[in-house]
Amino acid sequence: AGFAQDPLADLVAEHSKPVPLDADARNVRQLSRYVGVPVRPPVLSRAGARLVGGRVLNMNNERAAMLQYEVGQGPDTQRVSVFIYDPRKIQVGGPTLAPRAIGTTQVRVGQSEGYSVAVTQHDGVGYALTSDMDTEASAELAALTNDVEE
Repeated sequence: AGFAQDPLADLVAEHSKPVPLDADARNVRQLSRYVGVPVRPPVLSRAGARLVGGRVLNMNNERAAMLQYEVGQGPDTQRVSVFIYDPRKIQVGGPTLAPRAIGTTQVRVGQSEGYSVAVTQHDGVGYALTSDMDTEASAELAALTNDVEE
C-alpha cells in the first residue's frame, strides 16, 4: 500500500503509528540506494537527540527514508521522525506550514493532527520532521539537518 495524495498527513500518520525499523543507527546510510538521494543522518545530538534506526517507505509512488530519533530518557522520551526524500519528486507542504528563518536555514513549520511538523531542504535533499514536541523545538531541529554525518 502506498501513500495518499497528502504527503504531510501521511508523514504524520507514519510517525504516530510506527512500525519496526529495518536498519539500526549504524546502517541507515545504506537506505540511500533505495531513496535516490543521500541518506546522511542529521547530527541532532546537540539538541539531545540520538539516532535509533530507520527504514524505507513508499510515498506518492516514490521512496523516502524515515530515520527515528529519541530525545530524553525513560518515561519522558520523545520520538522524532526525520523523513529524507527527493524534493523534486515529493512535495511536502500545505497551508498549515508557515515559513520561518532559523539562522540561515529556511524552515516551514506548523502542526498537523496534533503533531508538530517542520520541513526544509539542503543540497537537493528534502527533510521533514514530525514529533510531539512543540513547533519551536521542531523548527530548531529542522535547522540542524544542514549538519549531517560525513
